[in-house]
Amino acid sequence: MMISLAAAVYGEPGSHPGELLAAEVTEARHTVEDHLLDHAVIVRFGGDGRAAARLTFLATYLHQHRERDLAWWRMSERLLPRLAVPAFALLLGLVMMVLGALLTPPVAALLGETDGGTDESLAAGGVAGGAFAVLFVLTWYAVPTRLPG
Repeated sequence: MMISLAAAVYGEPGSHPGELLAAEVTEARHTVEDHLLDHAVIVRFGGDGRAAARLTFLATYLHQHRERDLAWWRMSERLLPRLAVPAFALLLGLVMMVLGALLTPPVAALLGETDGGTDESLAAGGVAGGAFAVLFVLTWYAVPTRLPG
């Protein structure tokens, strides 16, 4: 396999297979293989670096999750920052708190209750917003992800 890879890498006119004989490359067999693999991406996809960057990202992703096969359908849940869901839930909880604080006095007036004040409406909104945020986070992390197909 390495011979066919060397032929693909150094088969173009103007390439110099003498690089493989350099002292820093020929220290061990795996350094020659690494050198050929590094150049194979450039030969196959061009030298602009986009393909190498994307392949490096995928290799790093697989290494971090200790996997050999790329399960593309799991990438979105793993690439989402850990604090994104709680931060979003907190934001929605704050919105619910404000809505609860604003809507509690009119609802209390409709029901004929006049002893409720701003503190009580803020407390009711806070409880509603906090409960919503906690339920949102629990639901998000409790629901198993569906596999494709």
